[in-house]
Amino acid sequence: MLYGNKAYLKTLKESSPKIYFGVLFSIFIALAWIGYVVNNWILLYIFAVLLTLAPGIYHHKLAEKAVATLLAKFHELHGNSVKTKQN
Repeated sequence: MLYGNKAYLKTLKESSPKIYFGVLFSIFIALAWIGYVVNNWILLYIFAVLLTLAPGIYHHKLAEKAVATLLAKFHELHGNSVKTKQN
């Protein structure tokens, strides 16, 4: 699953670098904002809870389902933008 996403990001970078830059820039800005707004103790608590729940999440494949849903939406949005460019 990780290698497929890496390959998709690589092709996205080659096919439409502006969208690739926008996606990465948005992700990094969101992470920086979260780090600025949220206190470090809260981040540590969230990290500890996720680390504790990780075995159950992976056992029930909830992470894979969530990532697959997000990627399907992203592919749908990216696919629509490519189709509109061709018309």
